[in-house]
Amino acid sequence: MKKRTATMVRRLSLLMVVTLVLAAVVSGLAQAAPAPGPIRVTVDGAALALDPPPQMVGGRVLVPYRAIAERLGARVGWDSRTRVVTVTKGADVMRLTVGQTTATVQGRNVTLDTAPLLVGGRVFVPLRFLGEGLGARVDWIGAARAVALRTTPEAPGPAPAPQGPPIRVGIAGPMTFIHGEHMWHGAVMAQEVINRAGGVAVGNVRRPIQLVRVDTNELLSVPDAASAVERAITRDRIDFLIGGVRTEAVQAMQDVISEHKRLFIGVGAAHPILTQRVADNYEKYKYFFRISPLCATHLGRLIFMQLGDVAAAVRRELGVARPRVAIVAERAAWVEPIVAAAERVLPGMGMDVAGVWRPSATATDTTAELAAIRAAGANIIIQVIMGPVGTVFVRQWAEMQVPAALAGINVDAQGGRFWQATGGRANYAVTMATLGRIPLSPHTIPFFDAFMRRHNNEVPLYTASGAHDSLNVLRGAIERAGTISVNEVIEEMKKTDFQGLAGQLVFNERHDVRFGPGYVMSVAIQWQDGKVETYWPTGYGGTVPYRLPAWMRPRR
Repeated sequence: MKKRTATMVRRLSLLMVVTLVLAAVVSGLAQAAPAPGPIRVTVDGAALALDPPPQMVGGRVLVPYRAIAERLGARVGWDSRTRVVTVTKGADVMRLTVGQTTATVQGRNVTLDTAPLLVGGRVFVPLRFLGEGLGARVDWIGAARAVALRTTPEAPGPAPAPQGPPIRVGIAGPMTFIHGEHMWHGAVMAQEVINRAGGVAVGNVRRPIQLVRVDTNELLSVPDAASAVERAITRDRIDFLIGGVRTEAVQAMQDVISEHKRLFIGVGAAHPILTQRVADNYEKYKYFFRISPLCATHLGRLIFMQLGDVAAAVRRELGVARPRVAIVAERAAWVEPIVAAAERVLPGMGMDVAGVWRPSATATDTTAELAAIRAAGANIIIQVIMGPVGTVFVRQWAEMQVPAALAGINVDAQGGRFWQATGGRANYAVTMATLGRIPLSPHTIPFFDAFMRRHNNEVPLYTASGAHDSLNVLRGAIERAGTISVNEVIEEMKKTDFQGLAGQLVFNERHDVRFGPGYVMSVAIQWQDGKVETYWPTGYGGTVPYRLPAWMRPRR
């Protein structure tokens, strides 16, 4: 018995010693691991002292607003009763409320990722929202726990020369159509800026971007698209792919890309199936991300939002209390969710569906459809058109003076050659677009103007802005990964938080861009007297009122 007791005592003593040693080791490790350092903020390279210091809340940097706003040339106000912060710079006014994620910019509601906080009598606001709202570029430098704000272009100087082999990026689209042509133009504009700055930093080596033109012919042939991508990988040795326009073709391209394990950023096809595949079979389709356009589900919602302005004009100027709406949608997969939603939603908006017409995307005559729309007594036409039939449809609509106002999406109508292509009959044509010449972000108008200067006053299509943003997002993911290895780049792509041409680009779990205020929305444009004008959303500088066609307006 004594022997057993002595053995138990020895074991307990040994257990206590081991426990104490482990506790000491863990404590030592905890003490040795440095706590995250303070977050530093610089403005045009100069450090900005903030008291109290910035805070990280939910992955977002919050700062005491007054010092930042005044450093960026703004006036500030604080209403302790309503707990509202007001920041004014020139004619621009921002209002943020402590504890609320809804702010206003120029009277327009926007959604914040993180609500302002009141800490120790000081108000903290999201730094990115505040800085970008006051016209600064905001960059988070994770390794240094620093935020760099820049209000002026960086001083010119010799850029570091690229040292490593080029990173080959395929730009894949229907290059004989405006969709592919603008995709290429947008990518070239981004490539030139990246390479002038020394290329992409991959670890300790800087590598230039080399673009490879991949003509998919996808508007005419799905098999051609798959074959073109296969050749781009096996013959042209591309490292990454950007592009795609037609949903059916992009699905085939996804399968080729997945087999060869290349990253593919979509910039032209809207159907939700493309990112649903990522959710349903992640290991196979994780290589696909979509930057533009928005998913067709969101495009449908935007069509209905923009339709409100058109319906209001019809009711106000024509006295039609319940407008009749014709739906003209090309025969293509991407339109199906929008057509189904329109038939379901329009009656609840106080409008009746006059009928649905489905011309071919490449039709050369739509007079039969237009005559039937006139006979159905439609007051409004919702277009859901990506193919070249869009030009034919508008030209014949104007020639026949069909008394129905246009709304919806007509990709041809986004382009600067549309006026000439319709023989000057594009007046009053309408389409939703990714960009208009309004400040959706600080980069929108500079890109818009530069594109038009370079390309004989052509207005950039959504594929141009999508390809431009895609190349910049890809560069950021590669630089954060420090490699072009596909799995590492995918992980960094998922962390994207990039200020693009049309808003803030952040991906959801399906690798689709987030939609809504604070992220990416859309605009609605109308051809008025030979110029493209933005009429929706209101609240931005540069928007104009929607106009009914002259032949519909009552004579005075």
